[in-house]
Amino acid sequence: MKRYTFRPKAAILLVRETVDVLKRALGEKKANVKISLDLGLTKSEVKLNESGVVFPDGSIVELEILDKMKTGDVCMVKEGNVFKVAFYANGRYYRLLAVGPDRAPTLEVSGIHMHRIENITPWRDALEKVRALRVFDGARILDIGTGLGYTSIIAYRQGAEVTTVEIDPHVLEMAEVNPWSHELAAPHIHLWLENAATLVPELPKNHFHRILHDPPRFALAGELYSKSFYDELFRVLKPGGWLYHYVGDPGKWRRKKLVAGVNKRLKEAGFETKKQVAAGIIARKP
Repeated sequence: MKRYTFRPKAAILLVRETVDVLKRALGEKKANVKISLDLGLTKSEVKLNESGVVFPDGSIVELEILDKMKTGDVCMVKEGNVFKVAFYANGRYYRLLAVGPDRAPTLEVSGIHMHRIENITPWRDALEKVRALRVFDGARILDIGTGLGYTSIIAYRQGAEVTTVEIDPHVLEMAEVNPWSHELAAPHIHLWLENAATLVPELPKNHFHRILHDPPRFALAGELYSKSFYDELFRVLKPGGWLYHYVGDPGKWRRKKLVAGVNKRLKEAGFETKKQVAAGIIARKP
């Protein structure tokens, strides 16, 4: 098994809405303007002149280059140019997807979003999942499917000791660039680059107070929906502990079939399923 050393990467990041602010400021002949260079977490002052925009690191980018950015893109400013935070790897297309000028982005992998974004933000999606588990100070949390790390970070901020596992190194590469993910480097978040189906059987029995199981779609990771895997989740969860299992909303008929199958296998593993909340199922170990 392989522990992952998370290394946050500092970068100047822009979205289309921020470029529009720069355009307006240039049109008004302003000499400087405050904008966010980290997707809404903080504000920084940039200078404006006839050459374009002068960023705090000294980079100068022409407005025409910035103006090519499209809505939804997250772009990095580097050496006077702008690069979309996106790449192809192993037949998949990864990109950070902006959902607003001052909101946490989601990760899109070959067109599939890693968070709910319809009538909800990615951060709010993660917050609702953690709240559904009633995480408490001192709790030991197992977070399956790190992604950009929002659920792990929120649980950590609530005082939890977090063990989190992600199978895809390219997802973690994106998290290292995303400022909203940088708290994954916190000392009480233990990150593993591993298949959860391999890692969980190696974890101690009756150890975790809460499990947040946020697997990929069934078609991509069927083993994480299996009775044998649920047996392992039951084993590592403390008696009285809670499990949140994300099931999503893949269509009414398909969702009902998926939820019914998940409920059935969870009960066969020994769980008591309680309710559906935050697009997932809450279950308890008696």
